[in-house]
Amino acid sequence: PIYSGIKQLVQALNPDDQSSFKQVVLIEFPKRGVYTVGFVTSEFGTHLSPNQSDTYYTVFVPTTPNPTSGFFLVVNKNDAQILSMSRQEAMTMIIS
Repeated sequence: PIYSGIKQLVQALNPDDQSSFKQVVLIEFPKRGVYTVGFVTSEFGTHLSPNQSDTYYTVFVPTTPNPTSGFFLVVNKNDAQILSMSRQEAMTMIIS
């Protein structure tokens, strides 16, 4: 299980793989006024969205010190600030 989780994480952070973690975002989580770094994994289907006129992202928020586990969130696009950092830089910041 550990090898599988680490393998998936390494594949997701591969610079050539744009399919897993698409963008690095800053979101308010776990409560208002507290921010965390997460990774956009995809856009949430409009047929499942709480408000079908808005766009939502699915975001993975890794935990420390084990970034292979974390939280899966559905976040309004307007509440996700896209950061100008690479996936590798973000993961380094999270782990260290």
